[in-house]
Amino acid sequence: GPYQFRLVANDGVVLTLQEILNEVSTAQTWSHLIDVEGVRDPVNGAVKLDQVREKIITTFDTCGLQVQEQSFVYSGLNALNIIGKQVGIEQGESIYIIDGHYDAVSGSPGADDNASAIAGVIESVRVLSKFHFNKSIHFIGFDLEEAGLEGSQYYVDNYNADLTNIGGVINFEMIGYYSDSVNSQIIPTGFDQLFPAAVSQINANQNRGDYINVVDVSFATDLKTAYMQNVTNYVPSLTAINLTHPDGMQINDLRRSDHAVF
Repeated sequence: GPYQFRLVANDGVVLTLQEILNEVSTAQTWSHLIDVEGVRDPVNGAVKLDQVREKIITTFDTCGLQVQEQSFVYSGLNALNIIGKQVGIEQGESIYIIDGHYDAVSGSPGADDNASAIAGVIESVRVLSKFHFNKSIHFIGFDLEEAGLEGSQYYVDNYNADLTNIGGVINFEMIGYYSDSVNSQIIPTGFDQLFPAAVSQINANQNRGDYINVVDVSFATDLKTAYMQNVTNYVPSLTAINLTHPDGMQINDLRRSDHAVF
């Protein structure tokens, strides 16, 4: 059978998170977004959808990732999850996932939903592939999210190892929209009872949509805490509001993206 050999040499250089963040480019991220934006549902936007697939594959390959194409068929549609693997230094199979879906609602250019996320994933690949990490990182472009999380569900159902090997998942969904206009943010019914602190923070800012939500479940507390602390320490201009999904409750407004299948 096939064998993989890994030769690792540690140069002893200790990187700081700030050094990595300094590599992030607003101009590059904007360029990724412009490239991905466009009608790209599998029925009315198949040509653009294929172009975006090629962009993701080319980026993963150019940045030195191991590229895996996971094809499947759903309701007569040929679909493709694209996985780029950045192998970690540590032995073992523990991985972290950074993902976003690249399809869009039928007839929509999908700039925020979800070209913004793919721009974030691609920029993450461009930056993080320059460095070496203890854990492996898998960057994934999921297909057919708009059909009902079909791409991510297929990934989980066909995962070829123990799912407990996944140490954490950071799913990007609609991260591009921003509005500092008063009352530009609508609060879903009942959220004031479920998340009083978060809603109070939004209300105190006159319901402006000028923040990102960080949604987690209880078993992802360590990952959420690290993320929120790093936002505070390194990107203080970004307001992040946390919503921890109550265990055992089905809150559909917090399960509308590929994180839900995990």
